[in-house]
Amino acid sequence: MMKENASGAGNGVVHHLPSPMSRKVVGRPWSKGQSGNPNGRPDGALSRKCLHVRQLLDANAEQVIAQVVTAALGGDMQACKMILDRISPVPRDRPITVALPEIRDAEAAMTALAAIVGSVADGVVSPLEGESLSRLLRGFIELDMLRVLEARVAELEKAKT
Repeated sequence: MMKENASGAGNGVVHHLPSPMSRKVVGRPWSKGQSGNPNGRPDGALSRKCLHVRQLLDANAEQVIAQVVTAALGGDMQACKMILDRISPVPRDRPITVALPEIRDAEAAMTALAAIVGSVADGVVSPLEGESLSRLLRGFIELDMLRVLEARVAELEKAKT
């Protein structure tokens, strides 16, 4: 049996190197706007791993729930937290009720901002909720400034002609 040495020289072995055209394409094998799978993955399609986990959970769900409840009743605080998080999840947002004046311009927005700061100070809304409302007002003020600038530019262009 003939051994092949690293250089391949002088041992009678012919090396067939792949041509550059037969190499695997690296990078973007498809032209722009074209895909190897034009329809893509269907919405809601799950991976095999996810399907396997779901099957395991479906088969053992009652036993797992009973085990977690038993652990919670035994004083396991992680199990208690898991159950409470499912029963009563942390609220993300809630409607905020703050008496605000009608906002038509930047001056009214400043009055509204003062009302928001007062509500935060009185404890009616949390500081995060007050910040969220103030960001909404800031956006309104910026749009109002843009409206005023557009009107001024229009006046200047009209006066120029």
